[in-house]
Amino acid sequence: SHRAIFASKSYADRLEDEIAELQADNLAHRTEKKRVKKNMKKINRLNKKLDEEKDKGRDIDPTEPDKEPLPCYFNTGCGLYTDGITNIEIVDDEIKLVKWHRDTAKKPRFEVYEEEKLCEMIDSIK
Repeated sequence: SHRAIFASKSYADRLEDEIAELQADNLAHRTEKKRVKKNMKKINRLNKKLDEEKDKGRDIDPTEPDKEPLPCYFNTGCGLYTDGITNIEIVDDEIKLVKWHRDTAKKPRFEVYEEEKLCEMIDSIK
C-alpha cells in the first residue's frame, strides 16, 4: 500500500473521525453560536478533504467493519510524492506520520499529519 496508514486508520478514516467529533461538539454546545460556526468551517474544510480522498480512491474499507481497529498497524514504508515524502517517525514517547516537503525553502519543511503517545497507544491495545 502506498496509502498513509497510521494506527490502523487511513487518512479518510481519520477525517471522518474528526468530522464526527466536531459534529458531536456542536450538539453539546449548540447554544454557543461562535463555537458552532467555527466548527462548521472546520467541518466544511474536512469534508472537502474527505471528498478528495474518496475521489482518489483512498477511502479504504475496514478489515473488520463492526469493530474499531486496534492501533497496531502502520504503513512503515514511505510514500513518495512529487512534492515530498511521508514517513513514520518515532521520537521519545511519540510516533508520528510526517510529510517532508521537497521544497527546502518551505517553512516549516515538514508537517505532522498524525501523532500519538506510544504509551497511550499501547494502553489502547491492552
